Amino acid sequence: MLIAGKPGWLAGDIKHMVKDLQLVRDVKFSGYVIGDELVPIFKNAEFFVLPSLYEGFGTTILEAFATGTPAIVTNAGSAPEIANGAAKLVNPIDTKEIAQAMIEFANDEDMRDDFRQKGLRRAHDFDWQKTAKETLDIYKKMVA
Repeated sequence: MLIAGKPGWLAGDIKHMVKDLQLVRDVKFSGYVIGDELVPIFKNAEFFVLPSLYEGFGTTILEAFATGTPAIVTNAGSAPEIANGAAKLVNPIDTKEIAQAMIEFANDEDMRDDFRQKGLRRAHDFDWQKTAKETLDIYKKMVA
């Protein structure tokens, strides 16, 4: 398992738990990852988990979708709207629900494939040309 991202709240506790459970060989911490460094991580992942308490736009969710990585994401913030049915949603403070979703994904290749296909389709809904055109249309309406 790879835990990627800037160490934040409870990061020390998580590292201690990994050590206490003797999982140091099985759990790796990459630290903060940006840009092109994400692509090989996503492409080699069986699935992606984002149990965030708050998500702004949710770009990381779309990056997972675009690489064909099935996702389990928070049901908070913008994530449900961004995912739009293409990811399994979980309560970010319910550790049992998160663990259950991870177990399901780990053991059900068909489920992962289903979410992989949904994610790839959803990623196509977000396109820079479409975004630019829609933004320009809004600007035109504002000055009209």
